[in-house]
Amino acid sequence: MRCTYYWKIQGERGYRGKKEINGTRILIPDTPKTSDSRYQKCKKHKLFCKRAGIEPTIGHLKSDHRLGRNFYKGLVGDAVNLLLAAAAYNFKRAMRALLHLLKIISEKPWMDDFSLIRAF
Repeated sequence: MRCTYYWKIQGERGYRGKKEINGTRILIPDTPKTSDSRYQKCKKHKLFCKRAGIEPTIGHLKSDHRLGRNFYKGLVGDAVNLLLAAAAYNFKRAMRALLHLLKIISEKPWMDDFSLIRAF
């Protein structure tokens, strides 16, 4: 595991804590300032749109794959918990895709005698 220092991170609208922690600024989406240039407004908009795009995935990981509560100790435990939840999420997606492909194969007219029951 490598340590990387971030000087800027993005938070959610509901965060009401400190604006800066140990030199790291916490950005929260809000209405743009009048002093911001058009470039700065566009850059912030793209940054927060990326965050909004992964919010559903984070929500599924928290509710369906036990990311909401961590039972492991320390920073290494946090990393292990995150990796296990992400692996479970990816495995579930892969199995869903495999099942979809098997259903497509079993419905082909040129394979009348093939079914999912005989496949396993």
